[in-house]
Amino acid sequence: MAKKKKKTSLGLFGPKKKKKKKKTKAQAKAGKEATVKRIRIFSVIFVVVFAAAAVCGGFFYLEKYAKRVSPVALRTGQLVFPHDNVPEWFNEELAGLMRDTAGGREFELNEKSAKTVGEKLSTLAWLDGLKVQTTKDSLRVTAKYRKPIAMIKLGDEKYCIDNNLVAMRYLKILKLPIVEITGSTLDNIVDIYVQEDIEAAVKLIRALSLMDKEIKPKPPLLEDIARIDVSNFDGRNDRSKSKSHINLYIKDGKHIFWGNALGKTTGKIEATDEEKLSSLYDLYVRNGKNSLLDRDFTWIDLRNPR
Repeated sequence: MAKKKKKTSLGLFGPKKKKKKKKTKAQAKAGKEATVKRIRIFSVIFVVVFAAAAVCGGFFYLEKYAKRVSPVALRTGQLVFPHDNVPEWFNEELAGLMRDTAGGREFELNEKSAKTVGEKLSTLAWLDGLKVQTTKDSLRVTAKYRKPIAMIKLGDEKYCIDNNLVAMRYLKILKLPIVEITGSTLDNIVDIYVQEDIEAAVKLIRALSLMDKEIKPKPPLLEDIARIDVSNFDGRNDRSKSKSHINLYIKDGKHIFWGNALGKTTGKIEATDEEKLSSLYDLYVRNGKNSLLDRDFTWIDLRNPR
């Protein structure tokens, strides 16, 4: 028996759709709460993920920054002059000159900084064999310090001179007997190496220094000598026998006639260098005074042979 087909009502554009059943108020409320809950969960997850990403990004940036700006490059330290390297006469005036030449007191602790400071300090004639090294807390400067033994004035400028005729910027070194040289015909300090009158004065200072070391008077005789005058060196102003070629002056103004430059006397007409030195030091230590100051004479003539 044939089944009867259900009748389908046709609308204007085809079969009519079945109407959806409306949700109850309870169901609608439950659905709304579930949606809010899902939104909250997704929000928390998003915040956590974003924060983690930000932290990771921050660490990545800091790592790159740390690589780019090395901690060593940022460390600074002072310029130091080790006590076991500086001479006993080293003073704050010389230290200050070195700091000014280097460009300050404190520097970055790296090789570039050490090289730059070394290049600047190498312009100072006071230093020889210079080394600048970076340590964990300083820039360490070591060198051979040239010892001044004489001083010369050229116009408004003063220069210290060591025993090798190296001219240096003048500094007051109280712990050293620095003798002034006067009467030289030197015009330009760069020509000091070939200036015979300066060389003669420096040789005489060296001879006196050696005698001080040998005899060991306290204080040394050199401390009484104010200046050596070479204006009549080799008799260039007056060749008469009565005129001394080299003259010394004590700090109280007394005059010592030395005579010819070292190495230029024969001992026939004028005393030898050894005789002059012996006579001068005999007088210096006489009666245990160890001084040429405040003695009852106005001049000393060392030229007469013994």
